[in-house]
Amino acid sequence: MSQFRPCCQELEAFSNIKSPLSKIIALGFYDGPTSGIAQCEICSTPYKFVMLDWDDNQEVRIFSLAPITLPAWNQMVNLLSKHESPKWPVWFPRWEFPSEIVRDNVDSETDKILASAGIPELVIASNRYGDQILAAKKLAYEDLEYVKDWFSLQPSDVIRDWFSCLGLTKEREEILAPLE
Repeated sequence: MSQFRPCCQELEAFSNIKSPLSKIIALGFYDGPTSGIAQCEICSTPYKFVMLDWDDNQEVRIFSLAPITLPAWNQMVNLLSKHESPKWPVWFPRWEFPSEIVRDNVDSETDKILASAGIPELVIASNRYGDQILAAKKLAYEDLEYVKDWFSLQPSDVIRDWFSCLGLTKEREEILAPLE
């Protein structure tokens, strides 16, 4: 029996579900994706994602989702596919290239694609590899100033409690209940 997957546009109404973001290109990695782009299996909407926080065990991760265009998604897939075959559902490009010139070109094109993303629209809590969505919420305008890559935070930065924002407690171990 197949697991129900709502579209990315409906995530706010559900919790603890199989993620519709079925194709992920992980551009940042720390025991699981920390940044990159992902595409909804239902409506094909692609997003740039950035990790905003994680729990103490790094199993539950909070991400922002900012829309990118379908042509930008295809451009990224084509750009990276020249150097290795995609491996879905989560593709971790090796970032190994035949020369520094090629690497610099790929880095530059990747930066342009990521910079083309819109304003983050959603914040989600997921498991380490992003195949389970625990909670989701549309981002309020006043929260946008707190949407910062976890690895770029400075000691002086004011940090949003994203777990509370999503109705979760950072310390709870039962957050990652198995999917039925």
